[in-house]
Amino acid sequence: MKNINIQTIMKDIQAYIETGVPYIDAVCEYAEKNDIEIEVLGEMIRSAPVLKAQIQCEAEELNMLEATPRLPI
Repeated sequence: MKNINIQTIMKDIQAYIETGVPYIDAVCEYAEKNDIEIEVLGEMIRSAPVLKAQIQCEAEELNMLEATPRLPI
């Protein structure tokens, strides 16, 4: 396994997203291609607030998570 850090992960996942792949699918595909357990990748994503927020918003839209109440802007 290559040496990975959160910046490398975010850059690689962003490349998937730019091709139209949803965040959740991009993370799963990244984990599979790089032979990383999804749980390990999840721990790393928790330390990246931007990526974590994007995945959370996508999961809420797909009704995979209960929607977080937000103040109207």
